[in-house]
Amino acid sequence: MRIVTDCIQFIKTLMGEISLASSRQAEMITSVGDGIRDISRVVQANSAAVESAVISKKAIPLNDLLKQFRNLCPLKLRTQQSLKLYKCEWSAVMPLIPARR
Repeated sequence: MRIVTDCIQFIKTLMGEISLASSRQAEMITSVGDGIRDISRVVQANSAAVESAVISKKAIPLNDLLKQFRNLCPLKLRTQQSLKLYKCEWSAVMPLIPARR
């Protein structure tokens, strides 16, 4: 009978250790998930910042190009009718457009 009691006690000890290990594992999985969400937020923020920087770098040359275009074609191009009335020399504008890389 003592052998059976010792075996039962040993099994109870093992089950307690398994339960504790399972709880720790669940906590670690939650921690890893939180870390992945944090990394994802940082990556998205960095991506948005890079995209914004790229767009602003592209916008500056575009604004410069528009200023040069307006200097060559001084009419305020605000309506379709004004576009029809004014004919701009594209040969004068084309050298201002940067080549694609």
